[in-house]
Parts: sequence; structure tokens; C-alpha cells
Amino acid sequence: MWRAIGLAILLTGCATQKHDPWPPTLTAQQQTIGLGAIESLRQAFNRSSSCKAVYDGSAAEFRAGYKDDWLRICTRLQKTDGPWRSFSILLGQQLGRGEIDIYGTAETATGARNMEITWTVDGNRARLVRWLVIEDNFAFPPARYVRQWDTPPVSRRDRSG
Repeated sequence: MWRAIGLAILLTGCATQKHDPWPPTLTAQQQTIGLGAIESLRQAFNRSSSCKAVYDGSAAEFRAGYKDDWLRICTRLQKTDGPWRSFSILLGQQLGRGEIDIYGTAETATGARNMEITWTVDGNRARLVRWLVIEDNFAFPPARYVRQWDTPPVSRRDRSG
């Protein structure tokens, strides 16, 4: 009987514990930096011939995609979506390794677009890592360019044949 009471107390205690969200939400400073970076991206996107500047100012992970592909896709988005007017954050998360991810809604000339934008933050500077526009089926860099992990090492025994 005492075991059953102890188990009930243990389970009740576990059920009422507050768990931290995973991945963790953004700190106020990270959110400020991320939203400032999105505003800079929005302004750059709205300038003609700005696609190269966005690419050149991005993180190495973003530039792992082909530059010509980025220039073509960015120009197409500028033409099809028109000017990007505003951005409203819905969710911000810390991804680790100094990366933050911001999901929200952007208002463009042609309507609302759900976006997910990943940044690497170093001090007060954010650099673009990945940009997804859900409705336009747009992701850069595309998954095929993103190197997820190194190939596993091969032992000397396996190399000998």
C-alpha cells in the first residue's frame, strides 16, 4: 500500500513540474537582433539589384548554395511577390551553435507569406543562414546544398580491402 501511495505522489509531482520549452524561446536580446536583421533583409530585398548584396552578407551556410541559383530565385521572388511591406513574428527559437530561428508572417504586395528565417548570431550581428517562404515553395539554400554531417571515418582495416 505504501508503494502505491509513494508512486501516486511521485507521478503527481512529475505531472506538475514545469518543463522548459525545447528548443528554448528567444531571449529579448536575440529577438531584437533577429527582428532587426529581418528588417534589414526586408529593406535589401525591396531594393532592385540587391540579391547579390544579400548573398554576400550572409553566413557561410547560406553561401553553400550556388550563387547563380540564389540570384535567379531572389529576382523571381522580387517580381512575383512584389515589395515586402512588413513582418510579424509568430515564434522565435534558439537552435544552438549561436543560431536562432524566427517564424512569422510577411506582408507583400501580393498578400501574406509565412516565412521561416534562420540566423547565426555573433554578438549583436546576425547573418542569414536559411530562408524559407512556405507559400512560394522557396527554400535557400535548398536541402541538397546543406551539409548535414561529415562522412563517418573509415577504419584502416576496412580500407585494406
